[in-house]
Amino acid sequence: RLERYNKLIYMSTKAIHKEAKVVKSFECQKIARRLKEKGSNKELLEQKLQHTKGFSLEEVVKVCQKRMGLPNLNPEPTKSDDKETEKAEESKQDKELCERMLKHKRLVATMDTWNEKVTEYR
Repeated sequence: RLERYNKLIYMSTKAIHKEAKVVKSFECQKIARRLKEKGSNKELLEQKLQHTKGFSLEEVVKVCQKRMGLPNLNPEPTKSDDKETEKAEESKQDKELCERMLKHKRLVATMDTWNEKVTEYR
């Protein structure tokens, strides 16, 4: 059972990370397109572009897995998985970007697919 759980975690992480990477590039392209337009606030958009490029996809993967309920299915739960304090330090800009990425249709479709697989696992 633990082996099956670990495989589920690994495969879902891999698939979500792959799609999140594509969505992140779409977000960067959208900001770059706005940068080229006349009359836009270039300094703010440059800062936003750099932040988006440097954003860690691991945060998106963790949120997706948490929303699917994967941590609750662990047959051998450990007490060291408590990272809520780390999440409190997350900036508002990170949260907004993460939510924007999670609403993208590619990531939504991947989450739906993996949500079905998690349901089958139960």
